[in-house]
Amino acid sequence: NGSSIPCVGFQGLTYGDISLSSLEEIMVHPLRQLIANPKEWIYGYCRESCFLFDVCTGGCRGSAFDMSGCYRASFMYCPHVPSHLSLVDMIPQTCEGCPLEGHPSCTPCR
Repeated sequence: NGSSIPCVGFQGLTYGDISLSSLEEIMVHPLRQLIANPKEWIYGYCRESCFLFDVCTGGCRGSAFDMSGCYRASFMYCPHVPSHLSLVDMIPQTCEGCPLEGHPSCTPCR
């Protein structure tokens, strides 16, 4: 349909419509710039504690969203996540200050 989305797991987010915007406009879209910077975007264990973060950058964003309802959540099913952590530990405690605060597709599973 022309909608430019981050990945298959992000159906609720768009960078624009390729039939209405140039590829250059889509590539510099502010939301794309945020998501492309995992050191600022990803929340929790992956970014803060995992020794593999620079390699995997927090895991699959689509899968993390599918299981958590939060686009910024750490990827719960990574084999390197300690067993004492739960899905709630992977999701920010609040949406305050998140660039997607109030976005209709965000439904964190707290």
